[in-house]
Amino acid sequence: MNIVTQALCWLFILSIFGIILIHCTTCNPGEYEIKGECCPMCTPGKVVSKDCTVSGNTVCVPCVDGTYMDHINAVHKCLRCRECDSGSGLTVEQECTYQSNTKCRCKDGYFCQRKDCDLCQPLKQCKPGERIKELGTLYSDTVCKPCPEGTYSNENMSSICSKWTKCTEIGLKEEKRGTSTSDSVCSNKEIRERYTIVFPSIIMMIIIIIMIKCKNTGDKPAIKTQMGADNNTAEARTPEQEKGGG
Repeated sequence: MNIVTQALCWLFILSIFGIILIHCTTCNPGEYEIKGECCPMCTPGKVVSKDCTVSGNTVCVPCVDGTYMDHINAVHKCLRCRECDSGSGLTVEQECTYQSNTKCRCKDGYFCQRKDCDLCQPLKQCKPGERIKELGTLYSDTVCKPCPEGTYSNENMSSICSKWTKCTEIGLKEEKRGTSTSDSVCSNKEIRERYTIVFPSIIMMIIIIIMIKCKNTGDKPAIKTQMGADNNTAEARTPEQEKGGG
């Protein structure tokens, strides 16, 4: 083997060894490898604008509005902030910053069984005839319970079932039995019937008494008038008439 051949062999071996060294370069934590160089990563809120070189460090630029980066990185583009879709029952819990993504939660009246949810469901509404057993939260639905026999609720989202009114206990008559959505209907029908009989009798008695009083009041002037006439006749008689009469 001549000298030239040996030189070529050594050159080939060194090239292979160099390639292996380049691909086996191990960078420290917080660095990334590019073209055999270990470059510093960018901090949260920034991304790489220009990789490092032998003569200079990595150039990092901050994220712009509507984007973020929440960890050290070697990427060239910030992540887009999440949008909380009201149509999916979501609302903003924490606004997006350059170093953190938007945090969404279910809006009032909605729930989701997972904390990081993309679609919230409307909370169940307890109807008349039911009461709330467990009130809904951001992570659990409302639990309703039917009103038991003898009780009712007549509004949505009622917290209690009220007892039917017992008409007989308040001196009334039950006209309509209660249901799960309505109270008993009580009536004072017997009292009305009693008054219907008594009131006309009382009115008639009052009318008769008034008529009697009016009649008595009308007779008294006539008596007085007659008495006055008799007195006048006596005064008009002459002494001769009185003697003759005597």
